[in-house]
Amino acid sequence: KEELREESTDKQISEISLAVENHIQEWICSVNGIFKKLSNEKFFIVFEKIHLKKFINEKFKIIDEIHSVKLNSSKYATVSIGISSSDNNLLNLKNEAQKALHMALGRGGDQVAIRENGSYTFFGGNSQSTEKCSKVKTRIIAASFSERIKNSSKIFIMGHKHSDFDS
Repeated sequence: KEELREESTDKQISEISLAVENHIQEWICSVNGIFKKLSNEKFFIVFEKIHLKKFINEKFKIIDEIHSVKLNSSKYATVSIGISSSDNNLLNLKNEAQKALHMALGRGGDQVAIRENGSYTFFGGNSQSTEKCSKVKTRIIAASFSERIKNSSKIFIMGHKHSDFDS
């Protein structure tokens, strides 16, 4: 969205934001879900777990629908979505969905990350974006790595045959 902002007028940004919001709202309303706008670029959505399978089978076509919102032939809107479905506790679901969203953003965005039973499944991520290395991304990867270690019964740490700084 940053690239769109740099090359757009305020009017174009408003039109793009409204079109993206409408697509997301229609998507969630189609399954009688709850849609809440948190800010200009963030939404909180809730839907029943039975609809997740449908979204997976459709390979989250909402991503392509968002891509149809274009500034020009090479610049289009993108969306990153974090989903959790492995708990019945709403607070845990929210926190796990937030982790999934951070993971999707850490992988370059424009994708759906589903966190289920401690592991991730990803959909989308086809747009060409440059992955930015940041403290946030490093923290997300470290937290995910740490969690995998804690959940493992055996861990093998191996370096290269000829050690260097990245081993």
